[in-house]
Amino acid sequence: MWQGVLVVMGHILSDFIWMIYGRSSRAIIPRPDLVIHHLVVLFTFSYALWKDVGYAVCLIALVSELMPVTSGVSGWGQHTGRPKLVERANKARLWVLVYWRRPLWLIMAFLTGRAIVLRNVADGLGLAISIAAVGFTTLLFLDKYWIKKCS
Repeated sequence: MWQGVLVVMGHILSDFIWMIYGRSSRAIIPRPDLVIHHLVVLFTFSYALWKDVGYAVCLIALVSELMPVTSGVSGWGQHTGRPKLVERANKARLWVLVYWRRPLWLIMAFLTGRAIVLRNVADGLGLAISIAAVGFTTLLFLDKYWIKKCS
């Protein structure tokens, strides 16, 4: 699983490179919500690699990346002048946010929060569980923002 986390870190770092490239060469200012999202992932995955913990949780979180796929399909539809594709991709994005990501983050936030409240955390993992709980809660708020943008 360690290699899987490294692959995801490469993906996140390449996104930052694209944001920097877009800003410097195309004057495209990265959206603050996307920067926050990427910083949360970068911080939590870096911590997991540093402490050698939480790889399964990191990779479970990766399934949420269905949303950017819908954004890419929508962008392709705009680029190729296919409004039906754009419409379908935008509907899929909202579906992924509401029915896939929201339940995922709620469950993960609940499980990590429950472990903290019940003091059911293995020795040495208190900070890791706390970081996970904060990360999942932050993602809930980001998704709430994105759901509003889709509506």
